[in-house]
Amino acid sequence: MTHAKGGCILVSWLKFLPLWIIIIPGMASRILFPDRVGCADPKQCTIVCGNPNGCSNIAYVELVLTLLPAGLRGVMYSVMMAALLSSLTSIFNSASTIFTMDLWLLGRKKLSHKEPSQVELIIVGKVSTLGMVAISVCWIPIMQSSSGSQLFHYVNSISSYLAPPVCAVFLLAVLWDRTTEPGAFWGLMVGLSIGLLRFIVEFSYIQPPCGSGLVDPRPPIVKALVGQVHYLHFSIILWAISGMATIAISLMTPPIPQYYLHRLTWKTRFSSDVRRKWESEQLTDDYNENDKQLHLEVIDGSASNSDAQTLCQKFTKACCTEDVVESGPKYEKTEEQKAQDTAEFLKEDPFWKRFVDINIVICICVSVFGFAFFS
Repeated sequence: MTHAKGGCILVSWLKFLPLWIIIIPGMASRILFPDRVGCADPKQCTIVCGNPNGCSNIAYVELVLTLLPAGLRGVMYSVMMAALLSSLTSIFNSASTIFTMDLWLLGRKKLSHKEPSQVELIIVGKVSTLGMVAISVCWIPIMQSSSGSQLFHYVNSISSYLAPPVCAVFLLAVLWDRTTEPGAFWGLMVGLSIGLLRFIVEFSYIQPPCGSGLVDPRPPIVKALVGQVHYLHFSIILWAISGMATIAISLMTPPIPQYYLHRLTWKTRFSSDVRRKWESEQLTDDYNENDKQLHLEVIDGSASNSDAQTLCQKFTKACCTEDVVESGPKYEKTEEQKAQDTAEFLKEDPFWKRFVDINIVICICVSVFGFAFFS
């Protein structure tokens, strides 16, 4: 548990770095290259970077190309490409996993009443990744025409439209035992609907660049609700609306019995009682056992029929990288032992507990000082 707290504190300290690695270099780039990075004329910006809304996205590239020597220039390009590819691959893998395990698996069992094999799930995951890459490429023009073509504002605005409902529901589910499944679901749906509405309205009307002299095509209500409400302020409003919707619907629905909540909420985090499983969890466990048994049978059969495999089957097996599951007797803990081990996981060494607590207090103080100093 102390290691988990330490990881969160490390991330908190790393959150201070964007001020020095993003904001200050961007400001320096606008001062050093006022005609390129800080271009104000849409025609000039189109000539410089091909985007009439601004060229702030090339600020870091201009610094690397102009100020660094040849060797460091190549190193920086390698670092930038590695960071970009690692972020993209992690995002695509996570999204494909969500699509495969939460959407495809559920739809496949409901429509065909059959359990998909592991090979099918892997193929669906890879195909969905290709589909997301195609969608991302088609989305580039929308990104270039939004938020003054500034990627920093675009990424943060999208997070402000989608993340607050998840944060509100998660906090209520952990801190309030009365939160129910319908309340959490409809709280997410209300927040997601409002966030998507703001997203669609904002990207449906393109605001003309500052100083272009063009007429703003947005209706007055859009200017009032979208143009005059910053996306960070909107995220606070959306968080409050999602939380209130979750609370209201939870109070109108039957509460969850306490024997389902052991070690799932803040109040019951130290409980050593055995937690009952939901029906969906039981079905998932049964599916995993059946799939594991089926996988063992497939491996046993393929070992004797490896010579009879077709070229297509060999190619599919090579691409999908089937793993052999080791068989044999294994010791299984009882439910009481598992519950006791989970409860003891939260126990911490007093020295390291004080160490991480002091660190988080220092981090909060530095954060408050930074807000006060740079405001």
